[in-house]
Amino acid sequence: MMILNSLILKYQTGIQIREDIPVIRISDNEASFQKGTHSFNLRKLRSNDWKIIHLLQEGLSTVELQKTSQSSRFIHMLSVFEERGILKSCHYEKWEDPSLDRQMDWFSYFNHHPASLQKKISSFKLLILGCGGTGSIAATHLARAGFSHFVLVDGAKIDTPDLNRQIPYERSNLGQNKTDVLKNYLYRQGKISSCITVNTWLEHEFQVKNVIENNPVNLVLNCADKPIGKILPWVAKACAETNVPVLFGGVGLEQGTIGPLLTTKDAKLNFVQAMEKAGEKINGSNQVLNASTVFTNSLIATHLAFEVFRFITKISEPITLNQTVNIDFFSNTTTLRRKWGESSAYPQPPSPLSESF
Repeated sequence: MMILNSLILKYQTGIQIREDIPVIRISDNEASFQKGTHSFNLRKLRSNDWKIIHLLQEGLSTVELQKTSQSSRFIHMLSVFEERGILKSCHYEKWEDPSLDRQMDWFSYFNHHPASLQKKISSFKLLILGCGGTGSIAATHLARAGFSHFVLVDGAKIDTPDLNRQIPYERSNLGQNKTDVLKNYLYRQGKISSCITVNTWLEHEFQVKNVIENNPVNLVLNCADKPIGKILPWVAKACAETNVPVLFGGVGLEQGTIGPLLTTKDAKLNFVQAMEKAGEKINGSNQVLNASTVFTNSLIATHLAFEVFRFITKISEPITLNQTVNIDFFSNTTTLRRKWGESSAYPQPPSPLSESF
């Protein structure tokens, strides 16, 4: 009973065998459960054991669970399933926005209280610097995921070359402020609670800090690339002084960069020092790569948005935490470019196992 009560306390609303776990009937008395590249077998099964497996595949509420047979075999089977990580919550609280039902179900594979993760997202405040090829697409992903508080910063107006890669913008928007058009677009995509626009170019260091101080947020996503050689250290320094986490990203010709995601003051200042030194080598050049395509911008924007998503939900550690990662567009490979601190270790999945009943 202690095992059953602990499972009810943990899952609260109900228990289900994960839908991504194929159950293979090897024989009448043996079943194999496949979890990714790992598997385990249950042997010496009886007919009633199969009934329990089928019930768990469909999902049992905690009330139904308490009414089900309390035999030692049933309890042992539950404990094995729990140990092997193939159980998930079911019958959980629905979110207020039904468009997020599938995402809530996705959350249930990583957290027993999906609504708590969606609540974190809906209250999270994000500042996006640069609303072009990466910033505008990242904002769109995040709005559709339920983020509802945005601060958008960009001084540019939409022109014709933007239309090939900056998805939220259309020909009817030519000549309009990117931040204003993106704001309206986000309101159409999700349930936005607040969206502040700052229609200005960041041409001086003090402007960056002022924007962050005047618009308190939980994270800064920097997609701005100008002034070249200056904007990165400006943003990192401002975030260090205001104690706000910051995530960087950018698109090159054959490669893109995601990260670093910097959360500590020391990591931010180390980044500032390195970027200032790199900026000195540019020798005053203000040349920004104009060559761009929707595919590469979308790839980097999606990675950045997912890093923000992972950071707030903590479903897994962001790969950019304290490190810069390069993505090769042609080989579809990632390479660690530089570390700015230490990332925590995550436990490895269990090894294959066989259980007899």
